[in-house]
Amino acid sequence: MDQLQSAKSALQNALAEVESAIASLSMAPVDNDTSQEGSETRQLPPQPSKASLNINREDYTTETKRDPRYQQDKWIRPKPSSGYSCFSGNLVQWAADVAPIDNDVEYPILTLRHREASRCTVREECETGHWELIHERKPTRLNGCLDLQLVCMRTEHAEKSMTSCPTKEFRDGQDSITIPPCTLFNDLLPDFSSVEEAGYEVVLFRLTETWEESICVSVSPWTVWMDSHGRLLRDMDAPDWS
Repeated sequence: MDQLQSAKSALQNALAEVESAIASLSMAPVDNDTSQEGSETRQLPPQPSKASLNINREDYTTETKRDPRYQQDKWIRPKPSSGYSCFSGNLVQWAADVAPIDNDVEYPILTLRHREASRCTVREECETGHWELIHERKPTRLNGCLDLQLVCMRTEHAEKSMTSCPTKEFRDGQDSITIPPCTLFNDLLPDFSSVEEAGYEVVLFRLTETWEESICVSVSPWTVWMDSHGRLLRDMDAPDWS
């Protein structure tokens, strides 16, 4: 009986020591530096906004081939699988040449504006309605706002392949689409739905810099144009209008 009582007492003492050890661990101070360091390691740096794609005039270079925004990238949006959605390189280059003297007859020049670009992250699709069609050519001076200058065709003309361009290829077939979009296009991921709803299709476009005094409607060494899928005009083959 004495042995049983002694064993019971020993077990109670051992249990008390375990409970005391657990209590001391729960009250131990947390190493905040270590915890914070681990949290920072897991967090990715924030992505820049789309408004940051406009650069300061002093940072701009007329040697646009050195501009990282205009380097070939990869397909983020699905590559066009049907030629219907992609104007041919010949037509795109024709529109670039004709639009400045066309007086909006065949190739209307419009503006697509994003008023809240500072709130949208690069390489992410914007919410519906963020990109607004503007029937003017005057560049914006608003901070956090982006303007795209568009050269368009009326949808009714595009559907009937009506063009003054002397080319047999109105659309590019899937096998002809070998140029990927540029970095700027993937950063912008512009929404052209408001253009389509107004009865137009985008043939080519460019980003308007905020410091531009007026809209340039012609192709020049310091303007970089691309088609509606982000393929740079300068990367396209020389036009064959025979």
